[in-house]
Amino acid sequence: AMKNKVDVTKSSPGPCGTCGEMTQINWVRVVSQTTKEEIPWIQEASMTPGEKAKKVLAEKAAKRAEIEANVADALAERATTTATTQPSSSS
Repeated sequence: AMKNKVDVTKSSPGPCGTCGEMTQINWVRVVSQTTKEEIPWIQEASMTPGEKAKKVLAEKAAKRAEIEANVADALAERATTTATTQPSSSS
């Protein structure tokens, strides 16, 4: 278990780092299901609209590349299978 335990009865988890809100803040304890030890947890910072758009475009480009690679593999496999299963024409 982690040595840096926080006594939640003596301190407040807030304020929110973004808006300063004090009433809608909760403690979060992330615990491993297997070892029951606390796991360090850091929330991702919010992205700007430009960063979000860039991330979405990168995800779409990666997915497109994956699909194109799968299609190329399938076409190559089909060409190999078709070439080996075509009946030979003998006269």
